[in-house]
Amino acid sequence: MKKVFVVVTLLFSLFLPLSHCSAADWYWILSDDKKTVYVDRSSGIWDGMDLHVGLKVVKANGEYSLINLIARYESGNEIYLQNSTVFVYDKNGRYILHFSDDNWIEVKPNTAGQVLAFKLFELYQGHFKRDNKIPE
Repeated sequence: MKKVFVVVTLLFSLFLPLSHCSAADWYWILSDDKKTVYVDRSSGIWDGMDLHVGLKVVKANGEYSLINLIARYESGNEIYLQNSTVFVYDKNGRYILHFSDDNWIEVKPNTAGQVLAFKLFELYQGHFKRDNKIPE
């Protein structure tokens, strides 16, 4: 009976979701004294002029957020960001809350948002060419 319990427990654990960070390839993007921002290098997908990426924002106190970000690059150097889904965790990795936001925020020049958007574009410009079938 004990063996059956162990086997069933082991099988059940295999079907549980893995850690939310296990498949990510986190790459440092920017930081200041309040937070550090990482991007999941395996997450960048272009949909026309929209870049969908996964971000991890770690606060100085250890709390962190996992963000599904959409960056829209329009003509005339206009850039918009949308935090489509945000999951917030405490410093021990325990889930606190999540929310969705459909609002687009225009990125102002000379801000951290602009630095983030430019770094993301630089990191994923090869993906843009591939996803939009543009020759290298």
